[in-house]
Amino acid sequence: MDKPKQSDALFLPFLQMPSGHHHVADTLITDLLHYNNNKRTNKVELLSYSYGSLEKIVTSTYISWIKRFAGVYDRLYTLLACRNMSKRKRHRHYELLFRPFLNKLVKEENPEIVFLTHALPSSIVSVLKQENKLQAVTVNAYTDFFVNRLWGIKGIDYHFVPTASVKKFLLKLGVKAERIFITGIPVHPVFREEFSLKEKKQALLITGGSLGSCGMDELLSDKHLPKKMHLYVLCGMNEQLYQTLSKQNNSNITPIPYIVSKAQMNKLYNEVDAVLTKLRRCNN
Repeated sequence: MDKPKQSDALFLPFLQMPSGHHHVADTLITDLLHYNNNKRTNKVELLSYSYGSLEKIVTSTYISWIKRFAGVYDRLYTLLACRNMSKRKRHRHYELLFRPFLNKLVKEENPEIVFLTHALPSSIVSVLKQENKLQAVTVNAYTDFFVNRLWGIKGIDYHFVPTASVKKFLLKLGVKAERIFITGIPVHPVFREEFSLKEKKQALLITGGSLGSCGMDELLSDKHLPKKMHLYVLCGMNEQLYQTLSKQNNSNITPIPYIVSKAQMNKLYNEVDAVLTKLRRCNN
């Protein structure tokens, strides 16, 4: 595998597939370089760095499993990551798998600051920081509207949170207020560009993230859907959902496959009145 270039700021997402974890990391890199283009930045995906081509197999299996058993995935994720989120513990099985590689990466990079955009690297980095094995400033940049049980809390210097309620949750966990910044989920500068539309109809965007999962069946159920709005359904990589909606040929529903272009996504956001997304019931 290629040796990462040494950096001032290290960004650690997880899995290579396009996801909010990568989008947030890319956004933070863009913003950091906008304010200081002399900074050396590097984004390293921990699984492929650690185990090479095995990452492709893991990602492929993971996506296939979610597509086939989306409901099971939602229930399992809720059970493992969202129940009793105030109860934090070390995840030694992940440390066993990834800590040696993360130690090696930190020595190679010797970064001034580490940005965590995924819970798994955050969990291990927090342990390294608590044990004084990492001297860099550590920052959690949360990519959801809740903090699942895998995120590291102790040993993390700063927290970029999406909402005041997430800040309140971290305060209850003992994080000092001056270390928490309500930033929203960081978004790329392209989404800050505004443009006017010649004609705007009443429309709702429904999305389940890049995988087109996370309660999409419930989101699309009659009890949630408004009757007088056009529905754009962002199916992500859920080809089965896209084909199912396409075959229905419903004039009130427009299914959309995965969108790569941020500019295209921004245009879509400007065409709708509201976004309905990602049902997740979490118990603090």
